[in-house]
Amino acid sequence: MKLQMTTAETPSFHYLLLFREDYREEIAEHLKASPTVDDVFGFALLNKFTLAEYRVQPTKIDLENGQGTVDIEVDFEEPWNQTKANNWWLAKDLLFYLYENFENYKFM
Repeated sequence: MKLQMTTAETPSFHYLLLFREDYREEIAEHLKASPTVDDVFGFALLNKFTLAEYRVQPTKIDLENGQGTVDIEVDFEEPWNQTKANNWWLAKDLLFYLYENFENYKFM
């Protein structure tokens, strides 16, 4: 019930930025707070239609006290500014990169 009140800005739910807004409540109910990259990737693989189509970038990929964490931000700029392309990824591409390199890290 309380997960229905979460948003992509809620701490431990920033991973919802990887998904389309109309699916976020359902995804939060399924993945809960601070899921691993592996959990989010697995969900996205089975539900590709829910992935966002805007650009995201990791703002933190860190290992503290043996626990890896990942955080992301979104760029809603239209049209896309190509000068920023090196740091920004399509949601599906970033998720694949994180899965390949940081699958056990948790989203903040």
